[in-house]
This record gives sequence, structure tokens and C-alpha cells, in this order.
Amino acid sequence: MHRSIQYMIELIYQLSLVYEAIPDGIWHDIHHIYSYAYDNGISKVSIKSSHTKDKVNIEELYLLVNLFTAASPSRLRAKEISFLIQSIPKWTEYYQITSKKTFGDPIGRFTIDALSDEGPVPAKISNIEEISRLWILNTRPLIRYLHQYRHAKIPQKSWMSKFPKSFLDQLIKSWSYGAKRDVERTTFHFELHLVTSLASLFDHLPEINHNQDADLTDKERSFFEQNSKFNFQHESGSSGLEMSPDNDRDLNSPSLLDNSIFQSVPSFNDSVLQSLDDDESKEAIFICKTVNESTGGYCISWQGDGAPLIKVGEIVGIQAASDTKQFGIAVTRWLHHSHKEGLLVGIQLISSSVMAAELIDVIDGQDNLAVHRALLLQPMKMIKRRESLILSPFNIEKSKTFQLISSVGHNEIKIKKIVESNGAFVQYYYEIIAPTKEKEEKNSDSLEHDSDFDQLWSSL
Repeated sequence: MHRSIQYMIELIYQLSLVYEAIPDGIWHDIHHIYSYAYDNGISKVSIKSSHTKDKVNIEELYLLVNLFTAASPSRLRAKEISFLIQSIPKWTEYYQITSKKTFGDPIGRFTIDALSDEGPVPAKISNIEEISRLWILNTRPLIRYLHQYRHAKIPQKSWMSKFPKSFLDQLIKSWSYGAKRDVERTTFHFELHLVTSLASLFDHLPEINHNQDADLTDKERSFFEQNSKFNFQHESGSSGLEMSPDNDRDLNSPSLLDNSIFQSVPSFNDSVLQSLDDDESKEAIFICKTVNESTGGYCISWQGDGAPLIKVGEIVGIQAASDTKQFGIAVTRWLHHSHKEGLLVGIQLISSSVMAAELIDVIDGQDNLAVHRALLLQPMKMIKRRESLILSPFNIEKSKTFQLISSVGHNEIKIKKIVESNGAFVQYYYEIIAPTKEKEEKNSDSLEHDSDFDQLWSSL
């Protein structure tokens, strides 16, 4: 029994690393082995592991796999899943399982139906009595411990120092509420035109206007005036609107409005720019269809021979229907692969319009300064986000100043707080620094343009 449950847990771990669906019957067998061991008083008998010298009992193994699944591994990158697998055995004192059905607050509690073929789900007090063989997984002490560690209220332990804060934030969120959807979904089945990675998206955007004195064109000015009026490149595959708040394709995937944070391998070269002279050198635009849609993003079917490689936390550009040079920007939030439906990808829209930009270090008396490619995001009023920048991940000190160059103007900016950060990209809020008196005199010829630009930002 010990070897069987250990093997099935290893299977779940490995399938999670490639976002593969758990085969039918695995959870059913895990539940029944634990229930039989518990009923016969042998669930806490320690046995040497088949591949380590450690001794572990069936109850500990059962706890490990339930806690792992409750962390929503489909939201995590493969490296973070590995971190999670290594860490769970070290947190055993902070989580527990019980058969008691009475509790007041469902946050940090998951129900385990031992007669089902499913893993743990966030607890709902209303349906507790309907489950005949029920276990309750309590993660509240672990949430409290991670929160205190995250905010340095307890000594920082060395083995956890390698964890990004974003990873801890995601674990706290998943073990508090689970993977839940907050909004209704529709099933229009749009056809989306996408590009993946920061570098590819940057290459598809219109070239940056380096002329500081140039007037804004109507097209450039409308970039910051359209706010959430962006028309994505899609074609409807259905004749009408079908509301499906409880879609049959519910894969325990997270809400597309969640502010999850992830890691990736950077593919956006932030060194000195080398412009592309040939459209053939650009990455091809990938066409896929949506499974369902919400106000925050899409669940899309990632199929076809030409499908690019994709990871959780990657940047995705969504092409506009009216202008092939215009893109919205989204982030992949979860992956799920099954043999029946193929690879499904959840993407969250973070800005309805994006513009290419450059950042140049502001260092007096130095020439040949590094130029960093960036993406300029318009404000998103519906989620209360102001204008921001996305760059490839490199460390920038808070309040560091840069020269921001884009088609809407040249301005000196100061980097503010991080909105989101991972190995694929980093997103910053920033503020425009008011020009000094000396700079105003030096740039007197462009005062009218600067005034228009400042007025435009204040109106946003």
C-alpha cells in the first residue's frame, strides 16, 4: 500500500511538471488506500521510502499530495513546481488533515471527498454534509507562516531564500482560496491572432519616432485616448452569445482576472537595439481559437503544427482587427493539457494597447549609454492601473531615472514600484519628471509639443 500510493504521487508530480491531466482512477485509488489504512490503524506506520533513506507513513504521503494539488500547479512554472515538491515535506508542522466538519471560515480549508476521483477543492460550508466520506485539509497555519516570512516578520531561513516573493505570494493565494473564477464566461469562440515573447511583440510594433520635435499624429494620439476600446483580431465561430458560468470545460483553472505572478526564461534582449530590416525575420503570427472568454481574458486552444512554444508567465501580443500594427498585451496564467482537448492556455489581458519604447540611462557626461527596449502600456481604468512599462527582467533601483523615447514624446521618467516581476518580464509604474528650468530653455522650440503631452497625461 505504501509503495502504491508513493508511486501514484510521483506520477502526479511528473504529470504536473508537463501540465498533463491526471489519468482517471488515480485519485480514486489514492483516497481508498488512505481510507483503508486509516480504518485499520496503519496510516501512521512509518516505512522506508523506495528511493531514499527517509521513513514516511501513508498519512504523510496523503497530506503531501493533497497540499501539492491545492497549490494549483497549473498556475506555476516548472521551476516553481519543483520548488513546491521539495518544500512541502519541510512544512509538515504547518498543515493538517481532519475529519471534523465544523468550521466557521472556509479560507484556508479544502474538502477531500474520499469516495470521488478528484483532488481537494476549496471548502464550501453549504455542501459539507452532502459528502459521506470527508476529510478537511487545513492550510491556515501554513498561510500564516508564509505570510510572516514573506513580510520578514520571522527570521529568514536559508533554504527558502531562493524563493522569489512572487512565488510565495502565489502559494498564499492558492492555499487561501484555491483556483476559482470570479467572472462569467461566454463562448463566442473567437479566432485570435497572437505573437509570443517580448522580443517578437516589439518587432511587430510600429517603429519608434526618434524625432523629439515631431508633432503627434492623430493615430499616435489616439493610442492613449482609446482606453479599453481595443478591437481584438478575431472572427466569431458561433452565431450567438452563450453564457456559461459553469462551463463543462471547467479544468480547475484560475480566474483570468487573478494577479498571479510567475517566472520564465527571458527572451527579450535589452542590449543596444538592432532594428529588423526584413519582415521575414519576424516571428510568424499564430492563429488559434478561444474556448471561452471573460472580461479579463481568454481560455484558448493552442493547437496546430505551427504552434509556438509557450510557458506560464510569458508575454502574448494580441493583434488588433482594425490595424495589424496594433496589439494588446496579455500574460499566460495557466496551462492544461489533455489528450481529448490538447493544450489549453489561460491568458489575462493586462493592457488593451501597447507601444514600442526605449529607455536610456540618464547619466550626465556619459555617451554611448545602454538602450533598453521596453513596451509602453496605456492605463486600464477597469482594473485601476495607471500607465506602466514592461521590460526584460533586469534589476532597476527604485527612483532611478531614464529618458523614455516613444512615438508620443521624449520624457525623463522615474521608476516607481514593481507591478509584476518574474523571469520573463518585469512591469513598472513610473512617473514623468517635470522638466527643469534649464531644460525648458534648451527645448523652447518644443514647448508646445511638451505642453500637449503633459496635458494628455493629466487627462488620463
